[in-house]
Amino acid sequence: MTIAAFAGRFDWLTLFAPAVVAANTDGTIAIDTRPYEGVAKFRIAAAAAGTGVTRNARLQHSDTQGGTYTDVPGGAFPVSGANAAQDAELQLDVNVMKPWVRVAFAVSGGTATGAVYVGFGAQRKY
Repeated sequence: MTIAAFAGRFDWLTLFAPAVVAANTDGTIAIDTRPYEGVAKFRIAAAAAGTGVTRNARLQHSDTQGGTYTDVPGGAFPVSGANAAQDAELQLDVNVMKPWVRVAFAVSGGTATGAVYVGFGAQRKY
């Protein structure tokens, strides 16, 4: 497969649009992974949290959009510590995940967490 052929089948989508995450929250965007195959990339980029504040981002999946979401095995990003920006990536096989994926956050130690972005990149099926 040529690079051009691969590039035409790779999508990059927003899983969590840049916003401040100041409390425990579930993302409002859920991505349907059924049009994709193989290993997907999930990337988080976040501004530093305030003094004493930690932010834990984790992926969750469900059989239906808006259904009951559970944590994806291996889908937790490294915890973002106080006064530390975050840039991390997870690579997970969408073939073994439930069809709908979102991100959820747990915040402790305060509310000053800075803006967060989470993206999803994967290869479309033929």
